[in-house]
Amino acid sequence: MTQLRQPRTCRHCLQTFNDDRIGRGAPLQYCSVPCRKARRKVLEALVLQRAEPCSIQECEKPRRSVGSEWCEMHYGRNRFNGDPLASKKREATGVCHHCGAKAGRRQLFCSKICVRRDRMGATGRHVICVTCKGSVHEDARMDRDTCSKGCKSTANRAYRYGLAPDALHEMLRTSNGCQVCGTRTRLVVDHDHDTGAVRGLVCPQCNVGLGMFKDTPSLLESAARYLRAGGSNATVGRVESAFTTAEQLGIHPAAGVEPRRLQLHARTPGLDATVLAAGE
Repeated sequence: MTQLRQPRTCRHCLQTFNDDRIGRGAPLQYCSVPCRKARRKVLEALVLQRAEPCSIQECEKPRRSVGSEWCEMHYGRNRFNGDPLASKKREATGVCHHCGAKAGRRQLFCSKICVRRDRMGATGRHVICVTCKGSVHEDARMDRDTCSKGCKSTANRAYRYGLAPDALHEMLRTSNGCQVCGTRTRLVVDHDHDTGAVRGLVCPQCNVGLGMFKDTPSLLESAARYLRAGGSNATVGRVESAFTTAEQLGIHPAAGVEPRRLQLHARTPGLDATVLAAGE
């Protein structure tokens, strides 16, 4: 069987080549691997030209990425020297540059903990917890901004409702319990679904209850009046019992009629009581 071939044009050198991968995945865009790599370098150069310049004054180099503040050179200086302006690299002298303890012959620090401690003052390092204002552990990741899992959970809840993490932490710390029932279980944030404004802290049960009443004060007041009156002012009709006693049917109690047969007789008009007592 003759193999199908389709002529294509390389996106880099613009030469025509035969693509024999018809029906076996995506079509080829380049005639060779060197053309593909060269095209990638061209695209990367275009991205760097469109990028913003480095935030360091008198540096016209583009930033290393979209979320970075420095170019590749200043980023490396900040990574290894703790300062983007420190051009002179520290030399390994056998002594830790942070604690002064003995280090390896070709190492700047004695341990990874000292490396992190030395980078504590670097730009972008969170040394204070954004929730409780405590100190972040020195062995934590460089991009970590909370001191514990509880503070991280509180911060995520605060961001969800547009609050500052320390503000929500203070609300939870000074709270006397649910603002509806007063229980001291795990509290949740109650907010207005129309405006998004935070109303307060309630327990999960009260939060669900308010949602069931559609956050309408008139419905809650009507439910309160209904409970105070003992249900006498209910708008729905009463459900009368379908159970009929043996005396009302004229059956002697010693006949041994089951209660479900009595209910059947009450719901079935024209059923004779003697037949019911006989068990037929």
